[in-house]
Amino acid sequence: MNFRDIADLIPEWRAVGGLSSNSKMPGLSWGIPIAVCAARKIYLKIPHSVCSHCYCRKGFMNFPNSLNAQRRRLRCYAKDPDLWACNMHKLLARLYDLGRLDTMRWFDSGDLVDLPMLKRILAVGMLTPNYKHWISTQDENILRAAIDTGVIIPQNVTVRLTRHLILPPGAAHEPHKDSLPHRTNPSGVTYSAVQYAKQFDHDARTSCPAYKSSESPKCGECRKCWDRLQAVIVYPLH
Repeated sequence: MNFRDIADLIPEWRAVGGLSSNSKMPGLSWGIPIAVCAARKIYLKIPHSVCSHCYCRKGFMNFPNSLNAQRRRLRCYAKDPDLWACNMHKLLARLYDLGRLDTMRWFDSGDLVDLPMLKRILAVGMLTPNYKHWISTQDENILRAAIDTGVIIPQNVTVRLTRHLILPPGAAHEPHKDSLPHRTNPSGVTYSAVQYAKQFDHDARTSCPAYKSSESPKCGECRKCWDRLQAVIVYPLH
């Protein structure tokens, strides 16, 4: 079943602006334009920052059809965020029933717009307990606001906060050891970082195993990014 078939079968697909697929990863993803990224506005022109090497600025992610899809998803959300959350829940539930999906990646492009967006995504996660959700973000301010206001992260949701700067050679793979105070760090908040490919240690405990092969990287059976017990994941720059 392709996306067109899904859109015809499940009206909520169009109501949320659709989802995207990635040959490397299981399941589907939701991404929006990188123009909304708060971190990008700060770090884009800073050398050795993740934003200055953002993969969303190159390759197929920068093709017109990808950019149009990202804008469409953001419009669908902004038009009525509560209705969007309801439709997203229904869509994921239907996809699960069809045997199409049990993992969800949030923000293969773009980032959280604000705390209400995070809360709605977490609500979708809570309403879809058969899924594992992975929320990738660089917006520490929104995450801190969530922690300060007592927002609860469902057990099936992993929030992964990405280090802004690329890890220097020889850096320990603990990029956020002091980023968020332990006393306020809720279960479900994990971390990720990027390292230059030449310095990337394929055998390190925290390294993404998808890149161990010299062939095209694929997650295969690995679900570490969706696992809150995996405190840190390090990816090579790509």
